[in-house]
Formats: sequence, structure tokens, C-alpha cells
Amino acid sequence: MTNVSKPKPAKTVIVDEGVSDGNVIRFKSFAARRGLKLADYQYIRQLHAGMPDGHILRHLLNSTTILITSDRPLHNTALAKGLVSYYLGEKEIAGAALKGISLKKEVVNTRLDQSIHAGYLPPQTEISQLLLPNTPQQLKKLRTKRRRIRGYFDGLHHMDQVAATVSFETFGTRILVGVRIQISSNSGLKALDASESYTAETLPCECRGIGTLNYALALVIQLMLNSVATVVYFDSTRIDSAAPSAKNPDYQMYQDFFQHLSGSFAQLECVPVSKGRHVEALRSKLKQLMVCRDTNEIQQENVREIMSRFAKRVEMLTESPSELIHHENQN
Repeated sequence: MTNVSKPKPAKTVIVDEGVSDGNVIRFKSFAARRGLKLADYQYIRQLHAGMPDGHILRHLLNSTTILITSDRPLHNTALAKGLVSYYLGEKEIAGAALKGISLKKEVVNTRLDQSIHAGYLPPQTEISQLLLPNTPQQLKKLRTKRRRIRGYFDGLHHMDQVAATVSFETFGTRILVGVRIQISSNSGLKALDASESYTAETLPCECRGIGTLNYALALVIQLMLNSVATVVYFDSTRIDSAAPSAKNPDYQMYQDFFQHLSGSFAQLECVPVSKGRHVEALRSKLKQLMVCRDTNEIQQENVREIMSRFAKRVEMLTESPSELIHHENQN
């Protein structure tokens, strides 16, 4: 009597968030050529948007699944755990470990990480759409940065506090704004220098301080960190926390925007500082950029662009509230 081996069951494909629809089609062709038996495709971006890598590894992957991803460390880590994973590069599809790529460091909070969370991203606020970059390339870069930050902490729930340090330098009729964002952990991880951004702006003199603060808050919201307790340390030698004594329509618009941005935070505090390691390092970097002409670190007129969008939004709301609701539903 001959032994007949049972056919291997079809596996479910778990599609990582960074995998494009085009790459899914590539993998389907690849799987057909290899004779892989596949059941269905589950898209993390649809079922668990923002799910950190540790939760993907613990809760979604097992002996019945195949992961497809464009994240090299996640791919190697899945393989190291005995799971099946395929890395989808620009040209290649690899089922073996990639050379020179380290594994993901596992961060587990036994109180929080035993089950799939109801949500992994903060709710989108009314103002979020105004803050998105203009080009697909910039948006892709922003999404990559968001994932890198969430991946380091293995989710927002492992973050303790977001600290944004902000200052500016004046040159001629313009200013150079700098913001550095550091995030601390509640799980014993070393604090992460998460982001730094510099933008050259043409702002009314009386609006420079509030405009700089607006930019810092906008960056935190762009990174989807506004559900974490946030402290903005602003350089008191540059930024005056007092409003102009005279009623100024320009300043009022910036102040209104500040209030809208502030309303998107779960917990926000703005603290003036005149000295300290972080603000002094930021001042030093701003001075360095002021004399460095050949640099791609400086963006142009981000604050003015965002304020322009806000002004148009206010005008739309004033003229046609129903049109504003329709516009928001489209987004």
C-alpha cells in the first residue's frame, strides 16, 4: 500500500501597507509560475491601517500565511521566525533573506500587545487634509517616515511624549524656520530623533512667531503623532508668546489657525526656553544653514502655502458651508 501525501493547503497572502497594486499583480504572476497555492489576499492597509511590524509578526503571520512586503528588515525578521515572506523590490522578488539587512528589534508591552488593537492610527482631524504634501513623491516620503517612526516604537502606544523644539533666524526680509522632533518611549527604548525640518519663509514681522509655532504643530500632525502627549519648546529669544497689542487681520488668521491645529492634539503644551541642549543645537544648525548655499535641506514657503490653504478653507466655509461638507466627504 503506497502512502499518498496530502496536498498542501492554500495559503493566505498578507499584503503589507507599502506594497503597491502593481507589485501585487507582479507577485500573482510570480506565484503562478512557481505553482504556489494561494487562498486569498488580505490587505493590511484595509484591515489594520498603521499596524506596527511587531503586531504584524505576532498577530497576522503563521504557518498558513505568506507575507509580501517592500520592507527589508520586516522580510528578514519574518524569515528568521520561520515564516514565509517574499520581498518585492523594484525589479526582483526574493523569498530568501536579504544580505546586510538587520532584523527588527522586537518591542513588547505585555499589558498592551496581547491582542490586535481596535485602531493603530489616530483619527483624522478636519485640518489634516490641509497639511498633506503637494506631490506624490513628497507624500511617499512622508508615509515612509511615519512608518519608520511607528516601526521603531512598534506602534503609537509605546510612545510617551513628543517633544518639538522650534526656532528661527532672520535673513533680510525672510526667516529660516527650524523644527526638531524627538519622541520618548514608555517601554524602555532610547528616545528617537524622529524628524527635523527647515523652511525659508516670507512672513509679516508680527506673524513670524505664531507662524513658526503653527509650522511645528503642522509637522507633528503630518507625522500622525498628535494623539501622543506633545510639548513644543519654542525659542523665547526669537518667539514672543504675547500677541500684538493692536488688532491685526494677518495675525488673527495665524492665531485662528493655531487654535485649529491645537484642537487636533490629545494633549499639548507650549513652553518657552532660552537655553538648553536641544534649542542650542537647533540654533547652531540654523546658523550653519544660513551660510550654506548648496543644500537640499531647506524647503521653501511651506508655512505660507499651508496658510493659503487654510485661508481658502475659511473662505469656502463662509460662502458655502454645504460645499465644504461635500469637499470633506470627497477626501
